[in-house]
Amino acid sequence: MYNHAGKNQNGDDPNKSNEKAVVEKSHYYQSLFNHLNEHIVVIDQDYKITDVNEPFLTFTGCQREEIIGKYCYEVSHGYEKPCDQNGEECHIREVFKTGKPKNCIHEHVKHDGSKVWVDIRLSPLTKKNEKIPHVIESTREVTYLMEMKRALYESKEHYKDLVDNVNSIIFRMNTEGSITFFNKFAQNFFGYSEDEILGNNVLGTILPETSLSGHDLSDLIKDIATYPEKYKSNENENLKKNGERVQISWSNAPIFDSKGNLEEILCVGNDITERKILENQLAHAQKLEAIGQLAAGIAHEINTPTQYVGDNTRYLEDAFNDFLTVLNKYNELLTAVKDGNPTEDLVKEVEALVEEADIDYLSKDIPEAIAQTLQGVERVTKIVRSMKDFSHPGVKEKTAVDINQAIESTITVARNEWKYVAELKTTFDPSLPKVVCYIAEFNQVVLNLIINAVHAIADSLEGVSHNKGKIDVSTCRDDGWVEIRISDNGKGIPKEVQPKIFDPFFTTKEVGKGTGQGLAISYNVIVDKHGGSLSFDTEEGKGTTFIIRIPIEPEEDANEDGGQQLGF
Repeated sequence: MYNHAGKNQNGDDPNKSNEKAVVEKSHYYQSLFNHLNEHIVVIDQDYKITDVNEPFLTFTGCQREEIIGKYCYEVSHGYEKPCDQNGEECHIREVFKTGKPKNCIHEHVKHDGSKVWVDIRLSPLTKKNEKIPHVIESTREVTYLMEMKRALYESKEHYKDLVDNVNSIIFRMNTEGSITFFNKFAQNFFGYSEDEILGNNVLGTILPETSLSGHDLSDLIKDIATYPEKYKSNENENLKKNGERVQISWSNAPIFDSKGNLEEILCVGNDITERKILENQLAHAQKLEAIGQLAAGIAHEINTPTQYVGDNTRYLEDAFNDFLTVLNKYNELLTAVKDGNPTEDLVKEVEALVEEADIDYLSKDIPEAIAQTLQGVERVTKIVRSMKDFSHPGVKEKTAVDINQAIESTITVARNEWKYVAELKTTFDPSLPKVVCYIAEFNQVVLNLIINAVHAIADSLEGVSHNKGKIDVSTCRDDGWVEIRISDNGKGIPKEVQPKIFDPFFTTKEVGKGTGQGLAISYNVIVDKHGGSLSFDTEEGKGTTFIIRIPIEPEEDANEDGGQQLGF
């Protein structure tokens, strides 16, 4: 209720109360305006500044009177005239024209001449159905972010230069197998320009169409993401643009996005074509060395049975002649009896020949000679069969073989190497299934280890006469693996050389006794070509056991063609 003076019942003037409320509200919004974290500038249609908040004054280092009434580009950029068409005032003009907010980033020159980057948000300030009288410019400094962005760009360019110029093949491909990056070295090596290779699938370009052996490329890529350790090191044949085939050693690694989804595969490779040629030459040389070692022994092993086969055959020839002489005389006597003219002299001649030929002795001795001859023939046959099993000429692919029989054949071939030095005992697991392997190369490994055992025993027995060492060869099954142990009671392996024994060209043997390739090649055959393991247990003065483990069934990506793995 109001009285006649326009006052309310409390005696207050309502107009003054409303004015006070407006003033308080104005102070409230002014306080908010000045305490916002962002820098606020109000700009009219002439691009002049009509108001700013305190954070903006602090940011620019200017006083209010230095800013109010100035053109926005003078304060924001330190210029004396409007900027070009990409300048801030052009964006302001667009907001006045369209009535739509706009964002942009510009370099700002502060009052002291220092330059900073600011993120600018321009918003129209208008009342309903009225022309836009002002634009509010809200800014925040983003110099740090821009410097980070520039640093990241420079870092990216720096590492791109490194990646482009490193002496390794580096490329990335997406989950479909399309190449997304191909460094300069890869371009020069394979003969493709960046434009020619990017976007193309690896299959049919650098990876031969036949290399996956029926596998799907996308499945292989998923397998790399699931089992990255399996693909950290593999070797396979690749294809240059000119059709030349080369051997590459690859390391493949999956790249995931922030959500853990497979994004790309990173592949790093090195040309090992010459190395593979050298390895093959060394393997051939090592095999020739082994053949040289075995040749004399095999000749001796065959010579012994063939000698007594020859002696017995000559004996049988003489015995046959004696029998034939007696038989001919018996025929004369038979003819005389049939004619009714037997003579006492003819009978005496027969008796004399029978006694001279010692027919009774020959009747007992000849069967023994024949049996001994057959044994000799069987022995020669076994040696020849073992030589054939050992070498497996022409077999270049994995085949399912009887491991026990393969080892037995190798032991037979190497018999002359060990029989004078050691007693060799075998303990074979008769339940072993056939094992898929490169049989000729597996046999070579067993031979290398047996010869190593012989040398170790011979060294330990040096100066000791009439003593032999012991070699034990055993096989057993361990789930999906076959384990072969070759043990000797030789000198053992000194601790200081144990880490080096599988290194190429490393040997503790005297000059001329070995190439230093036996164990290195053995390791390559078992580990790289069969996906197995070759390890040892040793104790100085007591002996060494080498342990071969190979899978009964090879994995789908197991090495092919002498060491090639399914990969990139």
